[in-house]
Amino acid sequence: MSLTINTTVRGENANSYNEIAGLDSYFEANAIFNAIWTAFSADEKIQFAVLATRGIDRLAYINYKYDIDQALEFPRSGEDSTKIPQKVKDAQAEMLLFIYNDQDSTTSQSGSELSVESVAIFQGVSVKFGGGSSDKRDDKQMTTGGTIEAVQGLLREWLIGTGSAVFDLVR
Repeated sequence: MSLTINTTVRGENANSYNEIAGLDSYFEANAIFNAIWTAFSADEKIQFAVLATRGIDRLAYINYKYDIDQALEFPRSGEDSTKIPQKVKDAQAEMLLFIYNDQDSTTSQSGSELSVESVAIFQGVSVKFGGGSSDKRDDKQMTTGGTIEAVQGLLREWLIGTGSAVFDLVR
């Protein structure tokens, strides 16, 4: 059984804030990533969308889910229960970009899994470790976008805490 997108607001089986068409529209404005995005298969797009939604839903939010039985974190209590805020949909797209950028293109490892290749101890002496990999994540982010700060900025009004303490990303 293949994965399908379910964007039912307050749905018990919802797994995405955006339809694929909504993500297609969002990425049209990003010429470089749009070329990558349009080359993905339908299944790959769905997998990235669901993974990005999971990333959004792992964050700590103020208030409560609108409905205790809804699968996703949005909508929140005290909000319009019939729609997902546009900022949340945009944050899902930015999280998707972040997840894409976080993968090393040669190993498909997450940037947080990349190992150190060598360390210089002092002049002429270094220690070399096996299995090192080049991290091109920063280069990709400069061309495609997708930073954790962009996600945080879009979700700021709902997040518990402020500043970079909300995302304690250590590499």
